[in-house]
Amino acid sequence: MMDKFYRMDLLKKAFFKVKANGGGSGVDHVTIEHYEKNLEDNLKDLSEQLKDGTYSPQPIRRVNIPKPGREEKRPLGIPTVRDRIVQTALKDVLEPIFEQEFADNSFGFRCKFLLDNDPLVFPNFFVIVNISNLLIRPQQLKCSCVKVY
Repeated sequence: MMDKFYRMDLLKKAFFKVKANGGGSGVDHVTIEHYEKNLEDNLKDLSEQLKDGTYSPQPIRRVNIPKPGREEKRPLGIPTVRDRIVQTALKDVLEPIFEQEFADNSFGFRCKFLLDNDPLVFPNFFVIVNISNLLIRPQQLKCSCVKVY
């Protein structure tokens, strides 16, 4: 299965998902725009590293962001653009495989579930939902990843 992760078409598709999601640069200070300037070469290098086993993720850049309505801050980890591309490619390959194993009524940590006609859409947003506090049914949510308890 490893041969699926380093395909150029998959890495390119993953890059454009990362680009659409936005976000800052990691510890290497390489922005999405900078990475895109030499996209083909960067993806070719990344593909080769994945193929020959020399790829190693970079450390996560830690920033503290304010909590809404409070003075305290919470830590946020920002991976490099390159690492986000690999993470997205892995997700794109593995998610369809594991999605088949979930029961239809299992929503914990599942991505892209949609069971109703008129969803509330929260793209690229992680949600933890306590069902007892919902004014809507859990099936109406459509998020990148949702945990319902």
